[in-house]
Amino acid sequence: MPERRAKDIMVPIGRYASVSIHDNLRHAIKVLRSSLSSGYRSLAVMDEEGNLVGFLTTRTLLNALSVY
Repeated sequence: MPERRAKDIMVPIGRYASVSIHDNLRHAIKVLRSSLSSGYRSLAVMDEEGNLVGFLTTRTLLNALSVY
């Protein structure tokens, strides 16, 4: 079997649901909820220029909600 590389199995960033760094938590949860049916449990977070700056995971969002 040939050696597989990360690029062979990765999910392209364009397939992830994403939010802006300026979006509020309510919006992020709404976007994540709609993307769960596709099997994704995280959101890409993009800056003003469309660059990936991080990820919001389900756990991160749940932890943020527990603060309230």
